[in-house]
Amino acid sequence: MSETTGDHAQEHEPQPYWLTEYPEPGLERSWSQVRRPYTSEADDRSRIAAAIKGVRWHRLSDQVPFSPGLILRELIPAARQAGLAPLAMGVGTDPLDYPEPHLLDQPRDELGPDFFEAGYLVALRQLAGRTIFSAYFLVLGDEAGQVVFDTDDRPRPEVPMTRGCAAGLHELCRGALDDRRCACPCGCAAQVGTSRI
Repeated sequence: MSETTGDHAQEHEPQPYWLTEYPEPGLERSWSQVRRPYTSEADDRSRIAAAIKGVRWHRLSDQVPFSPGLILRELIPAARQAGLAPLAMGVGTDPLDYPEPHLLDQPRDELGPDFFEAGYLVALRQLAGRTIFSAYFLVLGDEAGQVVFDTDDRPRPEVPMTRGCAAGLHELCRGALDDRRCACPCGCAAQVGTSRI
């Protein structure tokens, strides 16, 4: 689509996100056009936001369940080509069931269970400075489409931390930063010597 201004035509690129919310101060949540039919209703966005909290994070070298693992192995190189540097990958633990694509505009309470397909989230997380970027993808069948992109600038303790803790991945923290223990208040320093981020 183009818009003429004076003697010049300006091209408008499609916007990658259709809605931006701020669930809490410092957290910006942008909803992607790619899966908009699955997030246009407030109830669906609430379900996905709840499922985000259930995502389990893994190092990029970890073994994860087969199906999400295949999808993540495709997403990671694509993210790198786009200029991102994922620090960790995530797999959702909460099911997200949706009607089949051709039935998305139908009342769901009128559809039988055979007309729904089971979905779940996978995710990638990057740390840039003190900002955490998290991309969440809704997997339906064997296809993944981005649903949410979070930019997290919430305040964090001004103490020496590993990249894991700085990225909010406390369960993956290796407990030590160079020759010092991680000072994050999450208590990860007790894990010194573990093979983690």
